[in-house]
Amino acid sequence: MKMALCLYGQQRTEEFCAPSLNRHLISRYCPDVFICSEGNPDTLRENYQPVAMEIYSPEEKIRAIGGRFDRYGETWPNPGPFKEHPIKPKADLLYLYQGWRCREMLRDREEKYGSYDIIVSSRFDIKYLKIQPIKKPKKNTFYVPRVDAFGQEAVNGIHWGMGLSTHTWWADSITGNFMLNSYNWFDDCFKEIKNWCGQAMTKYMCDKMKIKVEYTDVTCMLIRGTNERPLEGLPPWLPLSEKIHPEYLPQEWEKKKTNKKTVPVKEPPHAVGFNW
Repeated sequence: MKMALCLYGQQRTEEFCAPSLNRHLISRYCPDVFICSEGNPDTLRENYQPVAMEIYSPEEKIRAIGGRFDRYGETWPNPGPFKEHPIKPKADLLYLYQGWRCREMLRDREEKYGSYDIIVSSRFDIKYLKIQPIKKPKKNTFYVPRVDAFGQEAVNGIHWGMGLSTHTWWADSITGNFMLNSYNWFDDCFKEIKNWCGQAMTKYMCDKMKIKVEYTDVTCMLIRGTNERPLEGLPPWLPLSEKIHPEYLPQEWEKKKTNKKTVPVKEPPHAVGFNW
């Protein structure tokens, strides 16, 4: 099975989370890795050995996005359970732009070497405890975890009462390329549903394009904070400890990766809004 893995977004807690992604996915399936980030390219090469990588500063991404960057304002109400943390369209656009750039690198490689059997998408700040065995996907099917990276289970096929949570997903080449192009079709979704919400727009487009959704068995969590002081993914963003999500503390097999010289953090950083 010929697999491509697209990793994009900010590095954030990448050093803390990388060993789990390598253990559960990269070392098991040996995918071609595509990266788009604003992070440290040397660290990214060391941890993932990408076949293609692009690094952009925030300013470069904003210039590339152009007038769309300010089109949707600073915030939109969060229709989910954490209404005090609004959705930020600008953060979403920066993230989606990087996913689209991964798609363009991937398409170039497919033109040279043929299509991938499967495209997997993830991000740098997710730590995995389990990923079900990945098999060749069905055509026109979008595979998303039943329990998302915030630990929220899809109820009647819907995450957060909003749509599809897509921190980790996989699909065949045609469907995967389409989903990585959400940077371009989110505008049309917004015009039709009149709401800026990543989960809702993704679900809407799957329904519109008659893309089937299958739920996968993945155990993971978005890790906030820093590599030296990782925090749980949801408010109140407490530091991981023997009492707070101890299952996500480093295991013996990954201590060499995480026990590097650390810089003291006086106060844990707090996420402002949600970058879904």
